[in-house]
Amino acid sequence: MSIQRLSYLGRNLLRELHPLCPGLRRIRARGPVLRADTHVVVCAWRRWSSSQQSLKCWKCNKEIPISEKENARFLCWCDKQVVLPPTTHDYFKIMGCPMSFTVDLEHLKETYKQLQRILHPDRFTTKTAIEQDYSAQQSALVNKAYTTLLKPYPRGLYMLHLHGLAIDEKDNTGTDLEFLEQMMKINEEIYEMEPSSQRLKEIRDLNIHYLQTCIKEVETFFSEGNYSGAKEGLARMKYFVNIEEELLQRVGLS
Repeated sequence: MSIQRLSYLGRNLLRELHPLCPGLRRIRARGPVLRADTHVVVCAWRRWSSSQQSLKCWKCNKEIPISEKENARFLCWCDKQVVLPPTTHDYFKIMGCPMSFTVDLEHLKETYKQLQRILHPDRFTTKTAIEQDYSAQQSALVNKAYTTLLKPYPRGLYMLHLHGLAIDEKDNTGTDLEFLEQMMKINEEIYEMEPSSQRLKEIRDLNIHYLQTCIKEVETFFSEGNYSGAKEGLARMKYFVNIEEELLQRVGLS
């Protein structure tokens, strides 16, 4: 193929791709496009298209591009917001949050409220069966994403899951015998005390301190990409979380 033909193809390909791929570097409008430039454009197109999926709206039949890097899509704007099937099961993308152990809780709560106002099945009781089904799927996913990301411990477990790691119920990684004996002693003490005991308040204050310290450690591990360290920290955190839940039950706050 001649350089002139490559120039023509490259320039027209860039013209088509630029609105979709703003990251592509511009090629000068005048003068020939070299083989290397055309190769850059073609490779960029292949990288971009390989990361794309498409979803066809069941109502208007429109192709909706879905990128792995984008947040979840819930609606097609045809016929006054037709509900789409789930486009991702990534909880961070569903809630519009960056994948991080540190989450903006105000943003998370507001996003949850907004999505449920749009997707809650009660809004679709008079709609078609397919819209009722999709709204139920989407609403359930939003609920699961919200409850998972709301608190540090389930959020951390989910981040481990995204990196192929998990903590088994019997997994005592990061805990030694002394730590386990201390946790057992505290649980026994809680069980034997009256709900109005001042000692329960003292135990809770101390447990909250340990829990917050553990959360900060896990946050540091995740930010450093140290997933084995995060796993060990979460293994310890589950004991402090369990003690907090037990204390709340004992004083009647759960």
